[in-house]
Amino acid sequence: MNTAAPTIANVSSAPGPEVVTSDTRGGVVVVHRNGSVSWRFSLDETHWSAPSVWQAPTVNDFDADGSPEILAGSSRGPLLLSANGTVDWQQNGSGTYTATAQVDDDPAIEVFTAGTSSIRAYDSQTGEREWQRNLTNARIRATADADDGARVDLYLGRVGGAFLTLDAQSGETEWSTRDLKKAIRSFHYPSSVTLTVTLAPKWSGY
Repeated sequence: MNTAAPTIANVSSAPGPEVVTSDTRGGVVVVHRNGSVSWRFSLDETHWSAPSVWQAPTVNDFDADGSPEILAGSSRGPLLLSANGTVDWQQNGSGTYTATAQVDDDPAIEVFTAGTSSIRAYDSQTGEREWQRNLTNARIRATADADDGARVDLYLGRVGGAFLTLDAQSGETEWSTRDLKKAIRSFHYPSSVTLTVTLAPKWSGY
């Protein structure tokens, strides 16, 4: 049962892109453009108990080795799969929501995860954790240098209406607010980022 839009990317050496998708039972599958399955991988094989993948996998050359990898965030933690479906690394700790960005001089792209209780940053080449912030019920909405500060920020939303940004390199809070209208007015949108904020309608009762 798919729960997110599939990712279209060139994963294999075959010409043209493939379809990369996932499901709530912790499965990742790569399908050729003619509909044939290239490979399937179940997160159960990593000895996680009942993992689930809710967000579409991300495909990129994360470790700058010239070959694409597939990042899958799950309820049990993030893992990076090679182009042929083998595990490059995995980390324990809820990582249901993921984002990626280049934030330092290291050629490897950083991986950011949001789970039930924390935000974490990983080096995509080694899988080592770079920092962690204890923030409950947060979702990463975007990564961008939106304030022209020459540093990438993480833009987060939290249950209860809070909106905040973290310095992607250190994890420190840049600013936070519960006034979403004010935050939207002051946000300078770069051309490469789309930020969507959904406000619940006011209940009028009966």
